[in-house]
Amino acid sequence: MSNPRQPGTQGSSPKTLTSERIAADIAAFNKAGGRIEVLGNTPFQRKPDAAEIAKGPAAERSPK
Repeated sequence: MSNPRQPGTQGSSPKTLTSERIAADIAAFNKAGGRIEVLGNTPFQRKPDAAEIAKGPAAERSPK
């Protein structure tokens, strides 16, 4: 089986994927025992709880 992503191989250009090629790649992945791990969402901006808000940067800037 040729790999179109490697130079010097037969087939269409490396950027052109056909549904048949994708189906063949998925079948080979499954046949080899491949598994896809599904990860959960990672919130990038977490909302601070009330205790963190109370002792936040404003509390550090209060006059002495």
